[in-house]
Amino acid sequence: MKKILRAALIIALALAVISTTFVIAYAEPTNNTDGDGTSITVIDDGGRAYTLVWKYKRQDGHIWKRRWNETLGEWYDPAWILVQ
Repeated sequence: MKKILRAALIIALALAVISTTFVIAYAEPTNNTDGDGTSITVIDDGGRAYTLVWKYKRQDGHIWKRRWNETLGEWYDPAWILVQ
């Protein structure tokens, strides 16, 4: 009887640890704006959260935007997007 109770307790504790780990690893997507109007987005991609920041440039009278991945230090979008 003690072996059955011990096995049930070990299984219950293992399930509690596993379910807690999944809750901690999940990142909720958020959208924020900092003081200069730059949009910041946090996404969860398979258990890894990335911080994306919109970068803007003005060229030949046009405004362009492109997302920068702050976490990896590289461009997230393949090309600049025309805003106006």
